[in-house]
Amino acid sequence: MLKNMEKNERYCFLAFGELALDVIYDENAILKEVGGVSAFNALYNLSVFGEETYAVGGVGTDLNAVKAIISLKNNAVNTDYINFVNKPTNVFYIFKPQKNLEGEEVKIGRKSPITGKSTIEWSDKIATEFPREFENRNIILIVSNFENVTKEFIKNTKSKASNSVVSLDITNEHIFSKYSREELWDYLKQVDLLQCNENTFKSVAKKLGISSPEELFSKLNLDIFTLTKGSKGANFYYRAGDKIKVISKAPEKVAPIVDSTGAGDAFHSMLLMCYHRHLLTGENIGPEYFDNTFKIANALSRKVVQFETARGEPYDLLKYMLNEIGAKEEKSEERDFE
Repeated sequence: MLKNMEKNERYCFLAFGELALDVIYDENAILKEVGGVSAFNALYNLSVFGEETYAVGGVGTDLNAVKAIISLKNNAVNTDYINFVNKPTNVFYIFKPQKNLEGEEVKIGRKSPITGKSTIEWSDKIATEFPREFENRNIILIVSNFENVTKEFIKNTKSKASNSVVSLDITNEHIFSKYSREELWDYLKQVDLLQCNENTFKSVAKKLGISSPEELFSKLNLDIFTLTKGSKGANFYYRAGDKIKVISKAPEKVAPIVDSTGAGDAFHSMLLMCYHRHLLTGENIGPEYFDNTFKIANALSRKVVQFETARGEPYDLLKYMLNEIGAKEEKSEERDFE
């Protein structure tokens, strides 16, 4: 649980990891190429909405690395802290048509459609030193995998920036399959904010030996655990005194899905933007907080699924969100867990 956080001082957002390239196909034609991986998608969205953002970590040493970096840099994400690693840039191949958000798997390939060989190999050579420029600053760190270099960077962040928040979005079960139960518990206990979708949570629960989201939350030091349920909304778990509470939110509007890639990243990014507001203002985390947070997060994710990529164009996103903020949403349903 976060304690003694400084109020009224803005936080900057860092995303750490290995930057990859998402290549979006329509049949055999390339529609778009953007710098990918969940944490960096969230960072992009936060930058669009005016937050101070920095990409930290590594990328390969080929043309794909340049494409990935430029796609972030051109949209106001600072990439000065991305270092080159002597290897090919990881590439994800995203094929249309995409499936819906009801648990069906999207067509994301890890093998080249030309060579048939894997294009994903995470490096353990990424520098994990915390940049000196951020020492003693207020930091919200975004991560999306369980690599040992990520764990080391989290440790260094908490050591060098005492007012730091770590937010993890568990995107799929494959990212932790090679780690033991003990290693995962040790990792998760360093996290302050956690997001996971329903299907992935089933794998998480099995791996950790737990039976429910409430049990996971009770064993960790989280401020908020968000369990996303696709078009059905989300459950938010938090503490009020000595009780664990859950708030369930469901959207009034569901958008037609063109491409579901990046919907969770969009949702996560808006949760972080609202949490930043909480840190600045001391706003109470409770029903009203989640009413507003869900409204904003759901609106952006609803827009992103209408694009043929994990991210939309800044102008379109901003214009859409300005129109959506005033829309009416239903109130929260809150329940207690002893």
